[in-house]
Order: sequence, then structure tokens, then C-alpha cells
Amino acid sequence: MQSTLISPPFDITAKKMGYQILGDMADFKLPYQHETVATTDKFLKERPETARKFLRAFIAGIHLWMTDEKNTKEILAKRLKINDKEILDETYSAYKKLTEKSLIPRSKELRFRSKTLPSGTRKPKAQGRRISST
Repeated sequence: MQSTLISPPFDITAKKMGYQILGDMADFKLPYQHETVATTDKFLKERPETARKFLRAFIAGIHLWMTDEKNTKEILAKRLKINDKEILDETYSAYKKLTEKSLIPRSKELRFRSKTLPSGTRKPKAQGRRISST
């Protein structure tokens, strides 16, 4: 059997082409932080106001996503060039299901992510690193 991971909106397109969806990753409840932002200490020291502005905008975007379906769908349709209402609705629902309500990283997500870093990562010390509970 051949299979692949596919994200919205492409999963709906695949269904329409006759492919079978074997599972929805959101339903597996994997401890995975989907909304992740990272930067360097150097950037934070040199451009702290830029980092703060970015985080404010990032959080505002997630808030919009979670509270304003109409505007969010308009943005999705424009940015992803989606003209099909079914695909737009499914894409919105799929990503809303994956979006965390809290942006505070939890230790179980960090532990899962540190275990799944690819070998050869730029930060090999992060692989399997012990992360304390939160």
C-alpha cells in the first residue's frame, strides 16, 4: 500500500480524485505544537521591538482565526486561491481544529517535538533533551 500525509486544502482535492483518507492527524491527538515561532538570541537582543510587534500580530491573527470565521475564510480564499466553497469550509475547519487555544508551549509538546527532530538537525543537543513539566 502506498500512502502520504496531505494537508488541507489538498486533502479535499484528493478525495474528489477518488483517493481514500485514512486518518485525520488532528484526531490522533498527538502532543504537537502546531503554532511554533522561533528566533535567535541575537535577533531578540538586536531587534526586541520587531520581535514584540511580530508576536502581537501573530497572536492577533490566531485570535481572528478563532473568533471571526467570515473574515478568516476571506483571507484563506485570497491567500490560498481557493474558489471552491466546500474546500474553503473544510480547510477552515481542519486548521481551526489544529489551532491551540493557548499559545503557551507545554512540556509534552516540547518533549514530543524534541524526540522527532530529524537526525542531522542543526541543534543535535535538542534531540531527546529532557524537558521539565509545566
